[in-house]
Amino acid sequence: MPKVNPDSARERIYRAVTTVLKAGVTPIIVGGDRSISIQAARALSDHIGAGKKMGCLHFGAHLDLADSWAGEKLLSTCALARITELPNLNSANVAHIGARNSMNPKDYIDLARARNIRFYPMFEIYERGIDAVTREAVGKVWGGTDAQYLSFNFNVMDASAAPGVTATEPGGLESREMVRVADIIGEQKTASLIDVTELAPVYDVSGTTSRLAVCTVLRLMAAMARARGELVDQSLRRSDLTAAE
Repeated sequence: MPKVNPDSARERIYRAVTTVLKAGVTPIIVGGDRSISIQAARALSDHIGAGKKMGCLHFGAHLDLADSWAGEKLLSTCALARITELPNLNSANVAHIGARNSMNPKDYIDLARARNIRFYPMFEIYERGIDAVTREAVGKVWGGTDAQYLSFNFNVMDASAAPGVTATEPGGLESREMVRVADIIGEQKTASLIDVTELAPVYDVSGTTSRLAVCTVLRLMAAMARARGELVDQSLRRSDLTAAE
C-alpha cells in the first residue's frame, strides 16, 4: 500500500476485492488497519448491485461508529459508520458483537441507536453465552440477504488471547469462544467476504494472535464446507491415519 497516498491505497483495496469477487470466489483479507473494511464493503455492495440485499456481521471491542475523527471520515474509527451508509445494506441486517470498555463514547452509541444497529456488548455475551448471541446475530445478517460481509476486528478477543493487535482490550472473547463462533457461522454454508483486521504480528507474542487468526479462517472454511456436504473422500486419507479395522 502506498503509505503517503491514502486515496490510492483505498482504490487498490477496492479494485483487489472487486477482482476476486468477479472471479466467483470469496475474498479473505487478513491484517491491516480497520479502515480497509470500508473499501472492501463498498466493493461488495457495488458487486451485488442495488437490486440485492447485503448483510454485515461486525466483531470488535469498539463499535467504530465515529461519524468523523479529527475531521476525517474514512478512518478505522469510522468503519461501521461508513459501512452502514451503503445503499443496499439495511440496518435490520447488521449486527455487532463484542463492544466493551471506554473507547465506545456516547456519540458511537447515539449513532448506533439512530441507525437502529443491533449491537451485543460483552456483558450480554457473559449473561446469554456466545452460542445464543452468535446465532441471533447470524439470523439478522443472513436472513433474507443475498451477500454477507463477515468482519473481525481482532481486538474482539481478550488481550490475553490476542496480544498482537493494535488496540488490545481486556474482557473480550476467549479463543475457545471464537472456535464456537466460526462453527456457528459456518452452518450458513457461505460468506461473501471475510476480513480479520487490526492483526499486527510485530506486536504478537510467540505468534499467538496470528495462529488464532489462521485457526479462525480455517475453521470457518471447514465448517462451511461441511455444511455444504463437501466432505473429504476417505480413500484419500493416509493409511496410517485411518482407524484400524
